[in-house]
Amino acid sequence: ATDFEVCIVVPKLSRAATGEDCVASLVRELEGAGLLVERVRGVPAEFIKLSASMGILGRAASEMQMKKLTCIGMELQFEWEQVAAFVRQPDGSLFSWRERFTCFRYLIYGIVNKTNSEISLKFDDKEFYWKQNESLLRRLEDEGVVKLVFPLHEEIKRKQLLRNWALNWHDFTWQPIDEVYSYFGTKVEQHDSTLQLLYLVSGPFI
Repeated sequence: ATDFEVCIVVPKLSRAATGEDCVASLVRELEGAGLLVERVRGVPAEFIKLSASMGILGRAASEMQMKKLTCIGMELQFEWEQVAAFVRQPDGSLFSWRERFTCFRYLIYGIVNKTNSEISLKFDDKEFYWKQNESLLRRLEDEGVVKLVFPLHEEIKRKQLLRNWALNWHDFTWQPIDEVYSYFGTKVEQHDSTLQLLYLVSGPFI
């Protein structure tokens, strides 16, 4: 099964609408950026779920000049061609969820009109224009077509963290540092480790 990681929420198109709408244009552009797209028609809205290969995310991280820890202990600009030089998460994955979501946002908001003219877009009976060098997603947000962009949890890892950490009242001083690091990334893991140290030093009254 495909692990979808990001969702874009748009209104459902009225059944009376004809011709290609701007949501279809968005889906085509997302697929052109290398993303795997699945459209789910819900009751209140339509949900566009996104997934990406590690190569697509890795190249996005390189273009963003993302800093990552290397095997020699230094944080350097990530290079996809030198991927073996960078430290992996405890679960073996290359990027934490926070880093992956950052790459997704870079990819989806980075879709711009590279033509030499404005492009006409339609949604139901509304028409507007996608300007040169303008982000398509930003334009659709401004026009009220895109309602929300949010991350989808990895359910297996999320439930494991809930069960073994957040809801573990029998041993609430224990912190699964490796699991937190893999899921959220370095900043959250360091924050959690600091809280654990404060608890051990000062007791439960902080």
